[in-house]
Amino acid sequence: MKRKLLTLLCLAGLHLSAQNALNFDGVDDYISSSFSGISGTSARTVEAWVRTTANTVPANGGKQKVILDWGAASPLGSRFTFNVLFNGAIRVEVGGNGLSGNIDVTDGQWHHVAAVYDPSSTNPLKLYVDGVLDVSGNFTGVTMNTLSGNFAIGRRVDGVNTFEGDIDEVKVWNVARSLSNIVADTAAEYCTLPTDLVAYYRFNEGTAGGANSGKTSAYEDVAMANGVLHNFSLSGSSSNWVNGANITAQGASFVSVTASACNQYISPTGMTYDSSGVYLDTLQNVYSCDSVIETTLTVKYVDVSVTATGTDLTANRTNATYRWMDCNDNYKLVPGGTRQTLTPPDPNGSYAVSVDYGGCKDTSACYSLDGVGLFENEVSTLKLFPNPTKGIVKVSHQSIGTGKLAVFSVTGQMILTFEDLGNGETEIDLSSQSKGIYFIKLEAEGETFVERLILD
Repeated sequence: MKRKLLTLLCLAGLHLSAQNALNFDGVDDYISSSFSGISGTSARTVEAWVRTTANTVPANGGKQKVILDWGAASPLGSRFTFNVLFNGAIRVEVGGNGLSGNIDVTDGQWHHVAAVYDPSSTNPLKLYVDGVLDVSGNFTGVTMNTLSGNFAIGRRVDGVNTFEGDIDEVKVWNVARSLSNIVADTAAEYCTLPTDLVAYYRFNEGTAGGANSGKTSAYEDVAMANGVLHNFSLSGSSSNWVNGANITAQGASFVSVTASACNQYISPTGMTYDSSGVYLDTLQNVYSCDSVIETTLTVKYVDVSVTATGTDLTANRTNATYRWMDCNDNYKLVPGGTRQTLTPPDPNGSYAVSVDYGGCKDTSACYSLDGVGLFENEVSTLKLFPNPTKGIVKVSHQSIGTGKLAVFSVTGQMILTFEDLGNGETEIDLSSQSKGIYFIKLEAEGETFVERLILD
């Protein structure tokens, strides 16, 4: 008997993260990424939502809090550091010089901050807070020549000045955006990604304030340059995923699902997974936006092997629930056959056992006292699809010859019969039957073929 897989799906802990952010503890939390940044003197725009009460004024014992950075610490002019520093205002520095704003963003409220560099402008650098131009100017005493690589969120490229507070919606563009474009987009996430957007971190993973020990990636939507979280505690209200800025998600969503399946799991997109792990599926929702489903999957297997010893057949799975069936009598239940070990009433017969263990149920091949599992090693030319099925199943019996086909329940009751089959395909409708295990038996030209079918 060809072994098919039974799936019992159990979903728990469904979390829809409509709008999250990340809290950085100001000690050692940061995110690294393979995103290369914008190099040289090319035009660029960086944006983020931030919320902080950190002391960033050096005269008062404070220090710089870095929102994002890339490039290198040396030579001078080779990094592009977007941060909060003097007067609690945003600043861009390149190593050796910088330009600081005047608007205090350390009041514990969410602020949208942006820095635009336009090499064609007289004052190429502009800093914006909440859609208002804070300051414009240029670097002095140093030539900007940003190196690529080492992109980080929450600390400088040389590993210092970590951010303290919340960061959300980090965007990097390869153009100098106008104020009107920036203002138009500050209050909403993107569904369709704009052409000039080269990096986009929504920070919608995890459960706000929850236990997120496995949520150590920040997904990047443009080039899949996913960020890696370093040193976050991922539990509680700090150093963790938290509630984000008050913006509209435009239908884009991230769903975290914990699933447990028996033998295999069929994902919402139709993918079949037969091993434990973390899997990502992407669906389009009613807004035609991508909804990412992250499934933490545990796949459990039931051992349905059987050992023949002397006059007994023994299921190898211990501490389970057992139902022995007579394969030669249309899989009828063997009277009293509810123990792990069966003494076959017919020593020359063949028997299968249904094993229910840990919430999963599966049925063995047919075994005889000589220890052979009937059809266990045989490649059958009888094929069923789909299997599992919701009701309609097609039975392919190419090159088998004329014969008859029967459908049996797990208790051995004959459900349907089909006579005088030829080579080809037969469609069976089991939609009126109860969910469970069924056996498709084909007898043709002196041979018997059996396949097990799952109706779910």
